[in-house]
Amino acid sequence: FGGILGLDKVNIGASGQARYAPVQDASGTLRGLALLDVRPDSALERIGLRSGDVVVSVAGVRLAQGSRAFDALRALDPSAGGEVLIERQGVPTRIAVPPGAL
Repeated sequence: FGGILGLDKVNIGASGQARYAPVQDASGTLRGLALLDVRPDSALERIGLRSGDVVVSVAGVRLAQGSRAFDALRALDPSAGGEVLIERQGVPTRIAVPPGAL
């Protein structure tokens, strides 16, 4: 994951697995990142993320500050896996990231 938070649609990572847009609550606080155009057969799709999902936290790090989420993703131990909390159609959902998936 990478890119410049605050632009409407930015590639995530150099591989372009998806695009994202910040999602704010009524007070303007960042609530998460909406995934747009998750690429078929990408690592994001393989772990269960879909276009339209709003990523709320990664490995327990809330996306109140977008850059922290990217740090959390980079810090995930690929051999251990982790967890991503998303909202899918408004319903909180936990996605287990299996070891070796990223």
